[in-house]
Amino acid sequence: MLIQALKRYRLLFPLLVLMACSDMGDPLILLPDLTLSHTALDFGAVTLQETQSRELQIINRGEGELSGIISLTQTGNAFSSSLEGSFEIAGDDTLLVSIGFTPGASESYTAELILTTNDPGNEDLLIDLSGEGTTLPVPAVTVSQNSLDFGSLMVGESNELPLSIQNIGTADLVIEAITFDLSDLSHDASFPMTLSPGSTLTINFEYAPTAVGNHSGSLMIISNAASSPDAVVLAAQVVSPISYTADVQPIWSNSCSGCHGTSGGLTLTSYNSLMAGNSNNGPVVIPGDGANSLLVRKLKGTAGALMPAGGPALSPSLINTIETWIDQGAQNN
Repeated sequence: MLIQALKRYRLLFPLLVLMACSDMGDPLILLPDLTLSHTALDFGAVTLQETQSRELQIINRGEGELSGIISLTQTGNAFSSSLEGSFEIAGDDTLLVSIGFTPGASESYTAELILTTNDPGNEDLLIDLSGEGTTLPVPAVTVSQNSLDFGSLMVGESNELPLSIQNIGTADLVIEAITFDLSDLSHDASFPMTLSPGSTLTINFEYAPTAVGNHSGSLMIISNAASSPDAVVLAAQVVSPISYTADVQPIWSNSCSGCHGTSGGLTLTSYNSLMAGNSNNGPVVIPGDGANSLLVRKLKGTAGALMPAGGPALSPSLINTIETWIDQGAQNN
């Protein structure tokens, strides 16, 4: 079997080792963490000589580099993959692989996509592929993306993302409904809706969370396509707002106001004096852009001398608090 051969002769992919020491003196090993958007792909009924494509996401949720080999085993050539051979995915990154199905006869087809990786928990994975050839016209669905990630939001904020649904089949596609399990999600479409072959529907989804936390769920497209329901992954990170009064001002009072008090120049004794920007370089805060704010760059030592002058430097967690507060709009809260 091909799987045994791959196991026996598999490349020994090295773990990415950070050449540094932890507080205990041990080296820090950054591991990959493999997640797949699908564990199986069923193309349903496809008209002969027509090609349907599905997107597979290979996601590395770890910090170390994910490396591996992808191979396709089948009888015949009805299935195709945009990538075969070795691949590498950096930490917290995603690789998109397009899988195609083009039947040449009125019969059922199966194949296996094999992933061999350096993820200790997922060294060998199989994605089952299946489809059926037909002489009849059939509808088929493809979506512009397999996931909608609304990013980092605060309660009271919202984000809107588009999702396009295309009929790549040869008969009318009837979208009966779209369901989802995130209660704070809404969209601007009405159903049922019919899409002729080749046409596309774009739906805008708005997420306005009401609770803090890492939110995830699924969106299901219910239609007359053989692949129905077609799933789209939903994700968002909802964070609490950083308070200037409770979280930021105490940092200035404890570490900075000795130099940046009332003696002129930049004053850090209050929100108004901070935002007045009375430094030799002008404003030090760019609301919504913590990374490029001079204040944060000074605290990190990436813009001239490290502040506070004479040390000790602020801890990464305190700098992150300040940067996040700026990213959230530098509010007087």
